[in-house]
Amino acid sequence: SIQVSVTGWRSVVSLRESNGLVLQVGDDDILVARDELARDGQWQELSGVTGLAALRKARQMGIEIDGPVVNILTSSGLKDAHLNAAPTENGLDWTRIERSVV
Repeated sequence: SIQVSVTGWRSVVSLRESNGLVLQVGDDDILVARDELARDGQWQELSGVTGLAALRKARQMGIEIDGPVVNILTSSGLKDAHLNAAPTENGLDWTRIERSVV
């Protein structure tokens, strides 16, 4: 859960009811997830890719995932339009991304 006081309690309830797990991911992990999705034409804001970053971290930690995983992309990179320069520096093909969105 992104730290938001208004809905944070819902995350706690969901975790308790599902015997879930909390993982902390850093900005670098989130940026890597965002850039990888962008290369495939899915331009997401940072909060939208946090779940993917956490899933990858869980696998790296050897945490066994029981059952299918659904990672819902909840946003658009347009919310982070002011960060446009960062992905470009990582060699993303913005022309390809734009074609896949339009």
